[in-house]
Amino acid sequence: MVDQLYPWLRAAHLCAALLWLAGMLLAALALRAASTRADAGIAVLALRWDRRATVPAMAATWALGLWLAVEAGWFTAPWLMAKLALVVLLSALHGGLAGRLRRQAEDAAPDMAARFGLPLLLLAAPAVVFLAMVKPF
Repeated sequence: MVDQLYPWLRAAHLCAALLWLAGMLLAALALRAASTRADAGIAVLALRWDRRATVPAMAATWALGLWLAVEAGWFTAPWLMAKLALVVLLSALHGGLAGRLRRQAEDAAPDMAARFGLPLLLLAAPAVVFLAMVKPF
């Protein structure tokens, strides 16, 4: 049964991950725009999207990914440990971006998340995809 579900679970995992990363990209861009224009309105919209789409997509990504790893017996694979470390980093980055969006909605002062969130996202996300697809070690 699981063998028949595997392609569907993998596709759902990938779609959820793409939505999660797109939401993080939106948050990072909104923080940058809001910090340069002192306009909290864009942060309010990005925060609303984060709560309604990005957070559920992150939860689905984690749940589906763990399900796939358990079913395939990958928890001893070094590539999965490296990938999980990066996914934990991305989850923490998401928490920082979401927290900053909440504060930005109230106060337009720029901070570190506005400056470094986008570059960190653009480096870590492709590394996760590479590790998942190539499984190098």
